[in-house]
Amino acid sequence: MVLGPTCECDRTCQEPTWCNCNGPETCVCPDGFLMNNTGCVPEQECGCYHDEGRFVLVDGYEYVNHNCSEKCICSNDQLNCKPDFPCSPNASCRVEDGIRRCYCDDGYVGDGETCKLYTDCYDAYQAGHRQDGVFTILPYRWPESSFNVSCDMTTSGGGWTVIQRYIKDPLVQYSPIMWEVYKTGFGSPSGRHWLGNEKIFFLTTQRNYTLRFDFVTAGGSATYQEYSMFKIANESDNYRLIELGNNSGNAGDGMDGSLGQQFSSGNRDNDECERIDCSRQHAYVGWWFSNKWCNECCNDGDPACFWFDICHRRCTKANVNGDPSFAGITFKIFWNDTHNITSTEMKIRPVE
Repeated sequence: MVLGPTCECDRTCQEPTWCNCNGPETCVCPDGFLMNNTGCVPEQECGCYHDEGRFVLVDGYEYVNHNCSEKCICSNDQLNCKPDFPCSPNASCRVEDGIRRCYCDDGYVGDGETCKLYTDCYDAYQAGHRQDGVFTILPYRWPESSFNVSCDMTTSGGGWTVIQRYIKDPLVQYSPIMWEVYKTGFGSPSGRHWLGNEKIFFLTTQRNYTLRFDFVTAGGSATYQEYSMFKIANESDNYRLIELGNNSGNAGDGMDGSLGQQFSSGNRDNDECERIDCSRQHAYVGWWFSNKWCNECCNDGDPACFWFDICHRRCTKANVNGDPSFAGITFKIFWNDTHNITSTEMKIRPVE
């Protein structure tokens, strides 16, 4: 053993990389040796010595070799190695922040041994993406192939999966959309679209989600409304809106009355309105129409009231799927000016 001329302390088999010197002069082990119990031993005799790397691994740490074909973990002064250690087919062996291991490729999440496609835009945000764009996702338990979604990575913290977008375009001819189309979705993620009720159902059952509406008017002003929880049922319950949570924002509670309602379309009347077919009332669009407002429109029993302008707005306080040339795009703050909205987005993000 070598006598240290100043305050020194020994690295040990359990702590081979550092020590905490609190005492006076002490004896230290020479290079290539580490303290084990009361004496110095060669590094090779420490329980977590790695032959290829020629070093002692700290307890609780892991080491992956140069081509990620072997992973070793030090536990209780014993080195446990996993030979033929495989990276996922969707991962690569590389060094990041000084640590070599299997890292999932862009578009995938996991520990490198198992990598899966993003389940939503929040996964992409967590992976470091900060620009809006179209990403491929595969929600948990989704029975079909992956699909593309529009991701809003800049609004209110980012990580939003867009499930609906409307962009006003006088050249676009509106046509009625029926149940099966709302079920599977329509349009392009980069433009006007409805993601599809079946996809929205699988998304909102894999995690708890916040729902956000964003609106831009012809004058360029922007408004929004958020709901702290959003979840819909499956098709057997006609995609009933089963959770909304609390709401906040400056666009008003446009979803007032929609909670608990089933989804209706031009060829599937699931609303609870007694006197009118709400989807037909709104030019055969799909939405969670509210009986809270539709019966108020025609409670005088006069069939002529079906054609009154106010009736186009009374089945709901929010219908971003509306026909802009007929009943207009509807939300509470725009109750009397439905033609002023130039763009809308519905988007969801996991509850934090």
